[in-house]
Amino acid sequence: MHWRRSGQIEVHELGGYCTFLRGVERAKLTDKYDCVFLADRLEKLVNDAIERAHGKWPVYSMRPSMYFSSPASIFYKENEEVQKQRTVLNHKSGSLDSSF
Repeated sequence: MHWRRSGQIEVHELGGYCTFLRGVERAKLTDKYDCVFLADRLEKLVNDAIERAHGKWPVYSMRPSMYFSSPASIFYKENEEVQKQRTVLNHKSGSLDSSF
């Protein structure tokens, strides 16, 4: 895996890695890749990428739902409170979010 020296990657690249990890897990190919390392690294990067100020969500920002859509996600636990805010706002507005 290529990780930038700064420790940060662009949000769309981050979404691609999230999709890749889910695909590897679903295909039961975890013995072919260092998924423990990837999951650990992604948890930190996703937590850093999520915009926590819900007032900024109506404009282009990285909402929790950009990275996960289920409590079963590895990203859910650290972001549970902000996801609950997003869920309440979605129900009020009728909006549907999608994730990578």
